[in-house]
Amino acid sequence: MYYQGTREKTATAAWLREWELAGPLPNPPHAAAYPCTPTYVRMYAMDMAYIPPPNTNETLKLFRKRIYSTLHTMATAASSARAIRIETMHPNHNWPQIWRNLHDAWIPDMVCSVWYETIHGIMPTKERLHRIALTDTNQCTNCGQIDMLLHRVTDCGAGKPIWNWTRTLLARILNTRPQRIPDGWTIRPQFHTRPSQRHGAMLWILDHLLYYRTQYHNQTTLQDYADFLRLARWKAHRKDPHPKGLRNYLHMI
Repeated sequence: MYYQGTREKTATAAWLREWELAGPLPNPPHAAAYPCTPTYVRMYAMDMAYIPPPNTNETLKLFRKRIYSTLHTMATAASSARAIRIETMHPNHNWPQIWRNLHDAWIPDMVCSVWYETIHGIMPTKERLHRIALTDTNQCTNCGQIDMLLHRVTDCGAGKPIWNWTRTLLARILNTRPQRIPDGWTIRPQFHTRPSQRHGAMLWILDHLLYYRTQYHNQTTLQDYADFLRLARWKAHRKDPHPKGLRNYLHMI
């Protein structure tokens, strides 16, 4: 708008001259003295008071970039960032660690997308579909219990033996007891272990468990799941070699 105001015989130039907006503006501007219409001229008067006029050697592109940067800084400073919906629903979770695990995990894109849906609570389980009135029941078609995501992953059908076997595998990696591996790690793993190779191996196993149980939770056995993990490990190694040291942990599978 600044450069439009420099053009002669235009309405914008006439308005800027009439209201003395063509040059540097006082800070703060006297916005109440300007008419409500046209609105964009009044907003220009309010915003440009915080932006120095362009220098003689400043190009139009650089001046526009400076305007956008200044206005963005003002807007973000005036309003605090809002937490996303899932964080407000579960405030006791360690969300910074969950997001780091999501972005740092060494997993294929298809597995990552399923984990993203799970973390945000948008997986179309019967419980969620019933809550938003898209189905008549919240019961699992396989066992009759409430079809929540954790039930689908760790309990329904072959979920119990699969989860117990996986928890034993994770306990061996952590050198602890299986009972100390929480069920909630299958949905939103908020842990951090050292070294990084062990941490990455645990994320890889949990993410593939989640993917398998949400995509193939019916008509499967523990042997099917073990074969799936070994095949996924083989494919991952052929496509992208494991980070250094991660292979030693995954060979426990």
